[in-house]
Amino acid sequence: RVCKPGGRIILVTWVHRDLQNGESLRPKEQRLLDRISKAYHLPDWCSIADYRRIAAEDLGMTGLKTTDWTQYIAPFWSA
Repeated sequence: RVCKPGGRIILVTWVHRDLQNGESLRPKEQRLLDRISKAYHLPDWCSIADYRRIAAEDLGMTGLKTTDWTQYIAPFWSA
């Protein structure tokens, strides 16, 4: 699809937590994400910061806003 200039794109996706430079996910976190990916046939995960960087730097998008919904979905994921 194409978004006209000045249009809006809304992206809702699963992400992992933001990582510091050189930091990796903990083994327990990676195992959990691998299990979810396998069950739902998902590609590799990235963070909100990764999506923001890709949108701004690689795609030239502006006016980016992000929201972390963790507190709203956590009750449904006992992991």
